[in-house]
Amino acid sequence: GKLLNTPSSNLLGGRFRDRVRVYDHTAPSNMLDKASCKAWAEKVKADPAGFTAHKFGFPHEKLTNRTLSSRELVAIQRGFENCREAVGFDHDIMVHCHSEYDVRTAIQIAEAVAPIKPLWLEDPLLVDYSSSWQRLTASAKVPICMGENLARREGFLPFIVNQGCDILNPDLRNSGGFLETKRIADMASPFGMPIATHNTASQVHTYGNINWASTIQDYIATETVTGKGDWMDKVLILDEPYVQGGHIKVTNKPGMGITLNPDVVRAHLAAGETWWG
Repeated sequence: GKLLNTPSSNLLGGRFRDRVRVYDHTAPSNMLDKASCKAWAEKVKADPAGFTAHKFGFPHEKLTNRTLSSRELVAIQRGFENCREAVGFDHDIMVHCHSEYDVRTAIQIAEAVAPIKPLWLEDPLLVDYSSSWQRLTASAKVPICMGENLARREGFLPFIVNQGCDILNPDLRNSGGFLETKRIADMASPFGMPIATHNTASQVHTYGNINWASTIQDYIATETVTGKGDWMDKVLILDEPYVQGGHIKVTNKPGMGITLNPDVVRAHLAAGETWWG
């Protein structure tokens, strides 16, 4: 893009949007305590970045197998209901499961959180495709999202053709970068399967996601661990505030449109690294 003096989004076929929604991981300190949930809701609504979508799981005892007790399932339902009551429906909640459960337990979790209408239930089953994914997706009353640990089209293909999830969630670092992940999205499009992106990396990678996501018609949101106002939001030299109203604007500058802030990068190099600029 920089060589051709054009935004990378143009090289991917052009944009469908000029800004992309992002979400964070802010969660109550105690989901079973309504006062804690109220304090959380007040905090996220006052956040100057304006995030309106939040992904988190329910803390529970360390799993020794892939099932949950009735007590744990009831606690999950009550905890997420407390969150929804506190924050209302102007904010979206995503329920994260970290690939921890068997299919029956995943179905029970989907049932437990259905009343809060989550934007999605993420990674409830083991990573690789099996018919259990199809069984879960067909029975769940909430959207099933997965894909952060899959690689290339081959990893996503069985989920697409067998309707093994509702939302694909590739990570550009794992799925094959801009071009391969664009092929995955194009392959999912005829099946009416929308895309989100997993992103637990730096501001640089977040801007990569924003550029890429702008070119996907059926796109929901990208994750970010940035946008909190600390040094990680200063890795790039920007012309305007970073996250605004829970979105990041797509740049019109060549390539990904980013310029590193050398002072910040130098100050936060990993141990043993030297500045390459």
